[in-house]
Amino acid sequence: MHRIPLAAFLVLLALGVPACGLFREPADPVIDGWPIGNEVDCASRTDCGRLLWLARERLDQRNPGHAAVTRVSLNVEGSLVDPVTGDQILLTRSGGAPLIAVFELEDGSVTAIGVGYPGISREPMVFDTGP
Repeated sequence: MHRIPLAAFLVLLALGVPACGLFREPADPVIDGWPIGNEVDCASRTDCGRLLWLARERLDQRNPGHAAVTRVSLNVEGSLVDPVTGDQILLTRSGGAPLIAVFELEDGSVTAIGVGYPGISREPMVFDTGP
C-alpha cells in the first residue's frame, strides 16, 4: 500500500486530485459490452416480464443451443470507466438507458442483452452488445 504524507494528501485533496485512486469508484462488471449496474426491482415495474421475455427470445435466436438458463436478472446499465485514466465515461443516447438482462447459464457462462425503449419508442427493442 502506498503511504502519502499528510501534507501532500491535503494538497491533492484540495486540488481535487484523487491520490493513488483512493477516491475512484470501482468499475462495474462488463458483460458483452454492457456495464452491469444494480438489479431492478421488478415489483415496481409493469413491463419486467415483457422485457425479460424479449431478451430471452433474442438469447435463443443469437445463441441457439446455449446451455440452460439457471438464473436471469434485469439490471440498470452501470457505468463505464476509462482503464487508463480511471475517469467515468459518459454515455449519452436518445431516450432512456436500456436495462440489461443478465443470463447465468448451466455451463457457468454469463451473457447479457440490452432491452429498452430507444428514442421515443413505445415498443421495447433488444440490443445484442453494449456501447
